Amino acid sequence: MDKNKALEILKTFSIKLITKKKKTKRVGDIMKELTHKGYVSDDRRYLYEVLKELIKFEIPLKTENPLRYERTEKQYTIEEVLSKIIRTTDKKMSRVDFDGDLISMNSLRYQTFSESGIICKTCGIEGKFFAKERNVNSSCSYHFNLYAINKKGNEVLMTKDHIHPTSKGGRNNLKNLQTMCVYCNRDKADLV
Repeated sequence: MDKNKALEILKTFSIKLITKKKKTKRVGDIMKELTHKGYVSDDRRYLYEVLKELIKFEIPLKTENPLRYERTEKQYTIEEVLSKIIRTTDKKMSRVDFDGDLISMNSLRYQTFSESGIICKTCGIEGKFFAKERNVNSSCSYHFNLYAINKKGNEVLMTKDHIHPTSKGGRNNLKNLQTMCVYCNRDKADLV
């Protein structure tokens, strides 16, 4: 499926990528809208990837979009990043210099990858490298995102997941966190 076919599917179901307020829709919302309007296909996952690329690179964004990151060229190994974790609540004490950028290394996400591993608990995809990134629509400092590579050669973001969702009383601590890829985490939603 190419970008033109993806756009044709959206046109067929009268779905726009940009809202009336000139904000780009989230890909998950577009997929829900397609499902609600009766779109059924074996290519759902691939359509999701194509739409993500359309939104990320071709549509001028009018608002902050979590899919848009500015990335440095260097890829960092798992060991390079996880060996620098600092377990402290003092943000100033937790910053580590990575090639001229100070990065806070006390994140629960990094600790989850260190304790729970770098393999998705649902599908088994394994994180391969860290990318130093920051959101292009804010003045935030750089942080690390862990990526796996799927069978098609595409990057898949790895995330931390609350085993018992916070919306259902789950705590935000390491005992209640596990590693998941972004797709499995999205599919799990707030299920226990």
